[in-house]
Amino acid sequence: MNDLDHIKQQFQSKFDDFEPPISLQAWDRLEMSLMRAQKIKTMKRRIFIGSIAASVVLIVGGMLFFDSRNVSQDNTEPVVVEYKTQTTPSDKRQPEKAIHTEQEQKIYSGAGLTPTLSP
Repeated sequence: MNDLDHIKQQFQSKFDDFEPPISLQAWDRLEMSLMRAQKIKTMKRRIFIGSIAASVVLIVGGMLFFDSRNVSQDNTEPVVVEYKTQTTPSDKRQPEKAIHTEQEQKIYSGAGLTPTLSP
């Protein structure tokens, strides 16, 4: 046993200061792999931030879209259109009533509104 310990100590003392030579190619490969890992990390971060931004835009856009649809559906009250003219004692004409074109009537009916005329 003593001989084995003695041999082991001799090997350890000889190889304590041993450093194998490292080639320059190994350092170049290590540097390239580190740079590639950094690029992948940066690209993943950009994709993550971009997906968060796209999600926020979609959520806000959807909220605005559905909110605008609800506002237009809530306005179902009839629209009263009235034009008044000043009359003088010598002028006995009737007040003018609003005249709606076919296009205006389509707009009113498309929104669920019916134009009413007041005397």
